[in-house]
Amino acid sequence: MQLWFVDDARQLTPTRQGMGPLCAAGAICVSEANLKSFENALDALCRSTGFPDRQEFKWSPGRELWMRDNLRDQARTEFFQNAVAIAKDHGICGALAIVDTNHSVIARASNHETAVVRLLLERIQNATSVTERALIIADTPSGGSRQNSDAFISDCLETMRTGTNALASLDRVAMVLTCSSHLNRCLQFADLFTSCLTAYVSGENRWSPLVARGLRGLLRSELGRVGGCGVKIHPDYVYANLYHWLFGDDTLVRSSSGCPLPMLDRPYKTSADAYH
Repeated sequence: MQLWFVDDARQLTPTRQGMGPLCAAGAICVSEANLKSFENALDALCRSTGFPDRQEFKWSPGRELWMRDNLRDQARTEFFQNAVAIAKDHGICGALAIVDTNHSVIARASNHETAVVRLLLERIQNATSVTERALIIADTPSGGSRQNSDAFISDCLETMRTGTNALASLDRVAMVLTCSSHLNRCLQFADLFTSCLTAYVSGENRWSPLVARGLRGLLRSELGRVGGCGVKIHPDYVYANLYHWLFGDDTLVRSSSGCPLPMLDRPYKTSADAYH
């Protein structure tokens, strides 16, 4: 069984030229064999850093959390980098889906929130071998209500049953559960993974690049690239070149063919900072 810990993120005002508000969902994959050790190692890192007992860590901590005022600037970045190193030592991999909400919703999705979850589920399905099954544990949706949790699970189950525009079925995803992130270090790392990389894609250039360099090594890759499998930025016809500038891809792969990156007929052809 593969355990996929899922969290969401938003960037309402990206600084990257030409980019609209972003809705994102990301997941980290932890093997059953490494689950306890990974949780224990993250917990030990928190204790050695000075976190109060059972206090969670987040990429953007709220005022109620110890780390907001007591772990700042370079010290916070070093903590995140140490957490990423622990993830690498435990064989963690991850996937991220991002949707620009200024563009149309993908086929068979009623809204952008549904769309980004379905794009992520496709990547989890593709990352799961035919001999295994994936168990998804998602952070309790925003608002924390049982109604929101039930709605999230219901939509995931419907997607698993009916498939998506790209996949006829998601038969390797066995179950979906929700849990509050303050109870689980893996969900806290999923927040770090998802929120940092979303900030990085959105153009935040002070803190996220320092941590994203390490997180790029966790992204699922296939045929020598992460674009489309480890990271999906919708729509591709606008953002394909960012796979090259931000994640090092040399080729955009579609089905059995590939196009060299950067593509000169698409935005960001000269850099990630130049839309045209």
